[in-house]
Parts: sequence; structure tokens; C-alpha cells
Amino acid sequence: MTASSLAARLARAAGVALIGATLLAACGGGTSQVDRFVPARVLSFGDELSRLEDSGAKYSVNALTTTTPKTIDCGTSPMWTQYMASSAYGKVFAQCKGTATSPDVTAIRAAAVGARVDDVVAAMKSRIDSGDMQNTDLVTVMVGMHDVVDQYALYDGSNEATLIATLTTQGRKLATQINAATGTGARVLVSTIHDLGLSPWALKEKADVGDDRPALLTRLVDAFNKAMRLELINDGSKIGLLLGDDLSRAMVRVPSAYGLGEVITPACLEAHWNSATCTTDTLITAAKDKSASYLWADQLRPSSTFQLYLGQQAISRLSNLPF
Repeated sequence: MTASSLAARLARAAGVALIGATLLAACGGGTSQVDRFVPARVLSFGDELSRLEDSGAKYSVNALTTTTPKTIDCGTSPMWTQYMASSAYGKVFAQCKGTATSPDVTAIRAAAVGARVDDVVAAMKSRIDSGDMQNTDLVTVMVGMHDVVDQYALYDGSNEATLIATLTTQGRKLATQINAATGTGARVLVSTIHDLGLSPWALKEKADVGDDRPALLTRLVDAFNKAMRLELINDGSKIGLLLGDDLSRAMVRVPSAYGLGEVITPACLEAHWNSATCTTDTLITAAKDKSASYLWADQLRPSSTFQLYLGQQAISRLSNLPF
């Protein structure tokens, strides 16, 4: 399956979901009528998994144009935030405006490469304190991958409890800031982070070190995600929760259900890991012309297929929650 065919299939599904939600809102329930929330802006916070570079490139497999010279085709194989903003609301990021004559450039990049929880908390707080987060905004948040990697690097064979305690604190801190964001009237979509214990990096760590490092990484991810989830306000009119961890596990468990054929090996050549330079021209030989069937772009970051399905999950939440 190519990236473009997968995107088209998911776009059709998103359209059906949103049509259904619109019809339900129009019909109302009892004597009341519910108006679907349509944000004036989408504010995207997080790390590189939610970020477009100025060139439109992303930390995944970037599609290329068929022109000469080839350039980044930023609208193909979109990030989850791109897919959600465009499919649900017709909004685009300034870093990927598309070909529309008058694009609705009200999807705002507030994500940063390498961001940790503390960075996102500070960025969100700055927006709130300056009055630049309002009840007409939809805020998206996904961060924590680098916090887990940082704590894992401190593992000495006997301090797992300390690492889990730190990640629990970070998860709660992120949730507290998300809760504060809802105080502005903004709605928030927040995703748990994907299971790093399933990543090619985790499998290499197991091979290099000899013990079960993937299981350790999964426990660290679970500690962070669980703490964040438990601290979030339990109010579907304010916060929508996406499950990136469950999605990554389902993709490994039943890859064919997602059009995947490879869930262990990264699609990108190693020289293009940890960057936004991986394109359909810099893939390993086995991934040529079929990168959408790979779960992993590099040793740590999931591919465009994961991003698309997470975006589809976001649209499903938006159509079912009482925003």
C-alpha cells in the first residue's frame, strides 16, 4: 500500500465520521440542540512528532514531488496534527500551505524538536499567561518520548523505581498544565506516547546489553502515560484522550489490519535517522516504493502510517466527544 492510497482511504473514513457527527448535532437530543465545536485555531504542542519544519519536512518518511528537481511534498503522508486539522476543519500549517488560493493558515506550530515535558509546559504556560490561548482554540499535545529516553539512559540495573517515580512526576506535571489550559476555555486533544519498548532501538538495546531492555522501556512508557491519564480532568467536554501507546501495540500485534508488513526494521537509511531528511529517495532497499507498510521511520520514531492512524483517531474523538 502506498502512502497516498492509505491517506485517501483514511480521508474517506474521516469524512463519513464527520458527516455523521454533523447530522447528530443538527438533530439534537430531546429539546436541546448541540453545536459542534469548530475552532478558530489549532495550536500544536509537543516534540518533533507534532512538528513541521519550515520546509514542510517532518521527522518521518517525507514524500517527494515528481518535478525536477524533487522537493518535499509536505501534503502527502501528513503528521497526525496536519491530518486532523485539514480533514476536520480545513486548516493548514504555514509550513505546508498546499495549493489552495486562500489557505486557512490557522493551524499553529508550537512543537519543538527534542522537546521534553518541561519545555511543553513552559510553552503552554507562556501562551496562557500572555492571553494567547482562548476558548476558540483547539490545543493538541503529545510529548514524553524524550523524557523516557533520558530516564532510560540513567538506568544502572537497580534504580528502575527511581526512574519510574521521575516519569510519574513528569506525567502528572503535563496533565496539570493541560488541565490549566482548559481553564481558558480551549479544548485539548492529548495523546499518550507510543510504546518505545517495541521500537527498533529497544530491540537493539536488548541485543547489545543482553537483558530485557524492551520490557523496561515499556514499563517506563506505561508509568508516564498512566500518571498523565490519571491526573487529567475527566471531562469529555474539555479534553479528548488519544492512545498512541495502544495504537503502536495494535500495529505490532496485528500489522495486516493497518496495511503494515514490517514492524521491526526502520524504513529510513541510518544516515537519515534523528532528522527530517529522510525521504522516499533515502530508504533502505526493501522499503523502496512501500514505506507505508513500515511501522518505523527510524530507530525511535514511527512512520507516516502511525501518524495517519493517530490522526484518524483524533478525528474520531472530535466527532464523538461533546466539545
